[in-house]
Amino acid sequence: EDIRQYLTNYQRERHSSRVTIDNIRRILSSFFSWLEDEDYILKSPVRRILSVMLYPTISDWWNSKVQTRAIASYSQAVEELDDGEAELLLQQAKDYNKDLYNLPAPFTNCDQLSAYDSLLNISGTGIMGYIEIPEIKVSLPVYHGTSESVLSIAVGHIEGSSLPVGGEGTHCVLSGHRGLPSAKLFSNLDKLSEGDIFLIQTLEETLTYEV
Repeated sequence: EDIRQYLTNYQRERHSSRVTIDNIRRILSSFFSWLEDEDYILKSPVRRILSVMLYPTISDWWNSKVQTRAIASYSQAVEELDDGEAELLLQQAKDYNKDLYNLPAPFTNCDQLSAYDSLLNISGTGIMGYIEIPEIKVSLPVYHGTSESVLSIAVGHIEGSSLPVGGEGTHCVLSGHRGLPSAKLFSNLDKLSEGDIFLIQTLEETLTYEV
């Protein structure tokens, strides 16, 4: 704990880069490993620090790998649909959006409409599509709803807003976390500039938006 605090204070007071801090950490790690090997100490205190420091990187890597597979699985399910099935699923989503539009206060009254969870859920995993933001290298599945289990790993569609199939008068609202230690998700959203684009892929439809 003292070493971690020392490194934190060192970086803050000297405005050191992450590379410098990593180099210091490696030197300390080597020194304490030598003390441990020579039986001067029982266990290197740097080990736990390294595990804690590496957790965000490893966790984000694993989450990215899982979400890449989820998108691939969804895309495969879309490819296996015939034209008639795809058109029916798309029309069902558009009909839902029309019914939603006619509801007073749709965000509070959306439970009056049935079958939300089954619409666009072609792979049976709750994924209705995926969002891509090329500028910050984001590609994340979009799930039904905004439960914590969804938002901890991906992007959620807010029930009561339009399903992401486009159309006049529709307003799709998506929710995603920033700054999670376990996954980047939308953490780099502030790096987007005016004119950058993002895309929402639903079935074989691509909706393109500009910041």
